[in-house]
Amino acid sequence: MGRWLGVDVGGERKGFDVAVVGERRLVALEAHLDVEDVPALVAEHAPGVVAIDSPCCYAPDGQTSRDGERRLNREVCGIRWTPDEARAEGSYCEWVREGLGLYEALARFGGVEVIEVFPTASWTRWLGPRSRSRSDWTPG
Repeated sequence: MGRWLGVDVGGERKGFDVAVVGERRLVALEAHLDVEDVPALVAEHAPGVVAIDSPCCYAPDGQTSRDGERRLNREVCGIRWTPDEARAEGSYCEWVREGLGLYEALARFGGVEVIEVFPTASWTRWLGPRSRSRSDWTPG
């Protein structure tokens, strides 16, 4: 039976919210985790893929966004830009830094495919462009 693990990344105070999904149901739902907790969930649930809603890298030096982000913005929906590392100071990029720490922790853990995801882009493809509040737009 396949399992997938999805991570919503927040800043240092919020931490990581994680959903483990099986073939037909939610297997686990955890909130406010530390970076060390996520590899433990990976070990426990053995997902085929870990999907992280956070950038896997900064934009190239001197750029304010990544190529794929600009393409998604043109072709699917607006998203948050990821600046280069030099511009990634301040509270806006705290969640980016936390996410990068998680990518590093999972790379050290090894044995699992880790991908970057854009849930808003997925919802836009499934439901069409958002024309109301996010909570009214997405099922849930």
